[in-house]
Amino acid sequence: MAPGFTQLDWLRKTTQVDLDTLDLSVAEKFGPFVDCTSNQGIVWAEASRSENIDVVKRAAQWAKEIESDESKQVVRGTKILMALLSVRALPHLTGRVLLQTSMRTAHDTKGTVEDALSIIAAYELVKPDLPRSRICIKIPSTWEGLEACRILTAEHGINTLATTMFNTEQAIVASEAGCVFVSPYLNELGVHFSGEVDQDKGFGVIREIFEYFESTGSKTKLKTASFTNTEEILLLAGAHSTTIPPRFIEALSQMPADPATEPPYQPLSKDASKRRPVDEAAFRRALDNNANVSRKMKEAVEVFLGFEIKLEELIQAQLNQ
Repeated sequence: MAPGFTQLDWLRKTTQVDLDTLDLSVAEKFGPFVDCTSNQGIVWAEASRSENIDVVKRAAQWAKEIESDESKQVVRGTKILMALLSVRALPHLTGRVLLQTSMRTAHDTKGTVEDALSIIAAYELVKPDLPRSRICIKIPSTWEGLEACRILTAEHGINTLATTMFNTEQAIVASEAGCVFVSPYLNELGVHFSGEVDQDKGFGVIREIFEYFESTGSKTKLKTASFTNTEEILLLAGAHSTTIPPRFIEALSQMPADPATEPPYQPLSKDASKRRPVDEAAFRRALDNNANVSRKMKEAVEVFLGFEIKLEELIQAQLNQ
């Protein structure tokens, strides 16, 4: 065993390791990472810290200056705030920054496309020299959301990631839509707030998606997410990429590892005959026939919407001053 070689080192050797926080101190201490992922909850956690009040004020002021319609300033300011916090990680990344579209448009294709474009516009405002190739937009894996991914990819050349994913059918449609990544959740979102245990973890679904992508030669890759401990992360090593929250990055950096250990996930041979396109009817059946998946999807949308509202309240408070 190499001295000083940790599980974080081993994971980086076997898997693309991404940062699942906007806490700049984590990026500085443990970087470089490849991508930096976030969502409305992650943005709110960072924006609500007292040391970031100036960033919130700047976002609100910027919205006032560029948006003459007062009714649109809150949403504009929220997007600017998200982008301001996100780009700070760039010096510690070799890949992309990711932000998530509004949950209000989760079942609205046109609305999701417009919201994604507004996020791109916010990035271009706060960092004009940032190429679009280094931006990826996270979009919920509803049928409408995945149609938006298709449009954004084909018509706008925007990288997309299909998130809030809980079954293989969602991943197949995302692949056909041209998503760069899919993020199947290992654990349902609610367990991160309730302390409960997900009795239906996504190990089987993640394995099935990985094998489908590998065998069909899909350009779409996995970015595993939503962990409750380091063991879960290590059990998915080799599954393309993984995005990890701060407490587990810290823990993995202190755990010794054997560099010769093989990851559980290995590349597979191609077999195009395994490709099985999923149409809208089959997609909706797969959700409707699995009450647990439907519940997890609904819960994720509701949780992220709640944080989205909190972010808007931060901006509104500054606009009122």
